[in-house]
Amino acid sequence: MNSNIVYVFFLLFLTVETVRSVLHMLLPDGGAGSIAGLDTSNPNLISIFGQWGTTQLVLAILYWTLFIYDNSYMTLIFGFIALEYFLRIVEGWIKPLQTSRAPPGAVLSYVVLPLSIIFTIWSYRIHGKILSCK
Repeated sequence: MNSNIVYVFFLLFLTVETVRSVLHMLLPDGGAGSIAGLDTSNPNLISIFGQWGTTQLVLAILYWTLFIYDNSYMTLIFGFIALEYFLRIVEGWIKPLQTSRAPPGAVLSYVVLPLSIIFTIWSYRIHGKILSCK
């Protein structure tokens, strides 16, 4: 079983997540209007998007740190990514967005969820554990 595919997907995913978080923090509208197509007439929405970016960045830093420290944590990280995207999808069903177009994150969730489940299983088969116990 080739672990390089798992690592490449992980690095690609985490790079995208890091860039997305920084965009939410740095774009004047937090990406709410310019990327997600939301009505940004309410400044609270812009603030929420910026704050969401900080949460995403903290998670990305945690994932990067765990990966660099000991890449056998990848099974756990993929599991958390799967949980996060599953909960995003459920929350989107409960409270659907009213947008002029589908935001990239909403579409991405339906791609990332099955991939993260597959890579959780694959990573577990490579490392044989969920947590790294030293």
